Amino acid sequence: MIRFYITFMILISVLSVFPQSKYIKQAEKSIEKGKYEEAKGLIENAFKSPETSTNGKAWFVKGQVYYFLANESSYPDNLVNTSYESFSKAMELGYGKSEVAHYLEYFGSITYNKGVKLYEKGSYGKAMEQFYRSYLYNQEAGKADLQSLDYAAMCATLADDQKNAAKFYAMLYDLNYESEDLYSKGPPAVAKAGNRQKALDMIKSGRTKYPDSYTVLIGEINVYLALGEPEHLIPLMRKAIEKDPENYSLYFALGTIFQDMDGYLYEAENAYKKAIEIKPESFDPYYNLGVLYVNTVAKMQEEANDLPLSEQDRYDELTRQANKNMEFALPYLEKAFQIDQSDQALNNALKEIYVRLKIQDKLKVFNEGKLLSYLLKEPINSSPEIFITSPSISRGFKILDPYKSSEPSITIAGQAVDKDGINYITINGQSVPFDKDGYFSESVNLKEGFNAIHIVATDMKSKEAQKDLYFERTEVHKEVAASSNSREGVTYHALIIGVNEYIDPGVKDLENPINDAQKLYDLLIKYYTFDPENISFLKDPGRDEIYNIFETYMEKIDEDDNLLIFYAGHGHWDEELKRGYWLPSNAQQGRRSTWFSNNDLTDYIRGMKCRHTLLISDACFSGSIFKTRGAFDVAPKDIRILSEMPSRTAMTSGTLTEVPDKSVFIEYLAKRLEQNTEKYLTTEGLFNSFRRAVISNSVTDQVPQYGSIHLTGDEGGEFIFIRKN
Repeated sequence: MIRFYITFMILISVLSVFPQSKYIKQAEKSIEKGKYEEAKGLIENAFKSPETSTNGKAWFVKGQVYYFLANESSYPDNLVNTSYESFSKAMELGYGKSEVAHYLEYFGSITYNKGVKLYEKGSYGKAMEQFYRSYLYNQEAGKADLQSLDYAAMCATLADDQKNAAKFYAMLYDLNYESEDLYSKGPPAVAKAGNRQKALDMIKSGRTKYPDSYTVLIGEINVYLALGEPEHLIPLMRKAIEKDPENYSLYFALGTIFQDMDGYLYEAENAYKKAIEIKPESFDPYYNLGVLYVNTVAKMQEEANDLPLSEQDRYDELTRQANKNMEFALPYLEKAFQIDQSDQALNNALKEIYVRLKIQDKLKVFNEGKLLSYLLKEPINSSPEIFITSPSISRGFKILDPYKSSEPSITIAGQAVDKDGINYITINGQSVPFDKDGYFSESVNLKEGFNAIHIVATDMKSKEAQKDLYFERTEVHKEVAASSNSREGVTYHALIIGVNEYIDPGVKDLENPINDAQKLYDLLIKYYTFDPENISFLKDPGRDEIYNIFETYMEKIDEDDNLLIFYAGHGHWDEELKRGYWLPSNAQQGRRSTWFSNNDLTDYIRGMKCRHTLLISDACFSGSIFKTRGAFDVAPKDIRILSEMPSRTAMTSGTLTEVPDKSVFIEYLAKRLEQNTEKYLTTEGLFNSFRRAVISNSVTDQVPQYGSIHLTGDEGGEFIFIRKN
């Protein structure tokens, strides 16, 4: 709350100095008698003499005259300014510095109170001017009035005066002003003004001084938004959402960030849908969701038109997918229309879709101006939704930008969701298994050349959803590729964690995780290029021990090294925070602060300098690591290329389901590692070799998952197991 200063009349101090002219002396006497207009005429007469301009006392008396005139007229700016300028000139000439300071402080309180009144009226630009004058008056009086400068900065921001906001916040920062608002509002203003380094310096100081501040975090987000550097935004947005999970604006902003990034359609879609879940009647997320799909259509059409006549199959598929995307966009745009019918771009888009898809009934009522009433009467008939987790929908979505793979098959994994329940899922017409939450994973054979994979999910009321992916299988001579793998001197590190026993009686002990971890440890040393001195094996570690070992690896790993992380133990999915956790041996039931979160895990993985990181997690709800990812990006399966391109991938024993203590997953993983005879074994090849065996032999309907860990630096490479000679 901005507070008023209590102002007092300043007693007139009559200085006993010898007058230089009768006008100055007479003006002083008129001031004493309260005859300020008379005093004004006298002092102005004094200044008709050229020598008066160098008379400090004359300027001081003039300052007094205009001060009292201003006092009689509620301090209009022109009189206050004349008084201030006169006092400043007097001090410049070395006259009455201490007396002038009192007047200047009083001007500071007057202009401050003016600023308060203007602020309360919403006149932020004028309030800014008054607060800044208050700061200047007090500064000249020798008083550091940083609060007035702070309010000037705040009002400049509210008035959208970015230039002055940046100026004032930068001044406050340089003057070592302490305020949380300085670090939340200042850096974005400074960034918008073009001073990138200053903005980043301010944010760094703010994080140091207010490490847990939500507003400083939002300030940092706004800095990178202003700078147009989305690569820094995603982890910051995630932290903000953790602190404020029901904030509509955060999810909407996240959607726009993903929408502006090439290849993040799936992530943008999810963010907008969460925004809609929080504020169901908001126009913007519905509109942007529709635009998300509509924007793909023009590009698809352009790509189709550039195809040679010999590519008729691709042309037809491209046209079909473009129309399908129009269908995806339509319900979102129609909902946006129900909320606001005035947006002309929306009206144009709806009409274009109705014409293109030949939806004659809606086109007719649209042209008649009756679309809104028609839509409101239309029955709600929601369909299932399909989310692809592996491979990433960010590639393979465009027909002319398919996944390229030399492998004879590819694993398609994802989830189908519907409020009425999923009845069946098919891939290219063949039924595939799925668990109670709709998670599925299926290996699909690829023919040489172009492949279209058509996924259909049907709910219990026979409503269906479809999604398409595209692949191009190319031949690569693996023997040549493998022999060209010359990355000598690469060190293979492993961090192996097994937790059997828990201190809290509320957390059930397990029998097998440490034995399973030991089995993997022995296989890596015996058959693959892992040396014992490069393996850390933690048995029943506490939370701090897990954090400390990750901190150690942050320091010791080199950029050409590879790291395998294995965890076996209890896992937990927090439905409220939508987040997965590992449970260390000292985890306490119901206390998240004693658990190890997937978010911290992915932060460490993102921060490691190594070439490849592979996470293998055999725990309940281990598939939650993929809840924040677009999945594995299938690159050409040349072993040399895969070994050179950085990767951050994960292999988990299940989805968001419980898994048994006796692990079928680790049994078949270990079996395939032992039976492998190839010199170079890709992780995807390893996964595909035992995935079906786990599904078929699991008593809890486990569906193993494999994919890239999103936003951790994966560039499409792959962790390669190298078998010892």
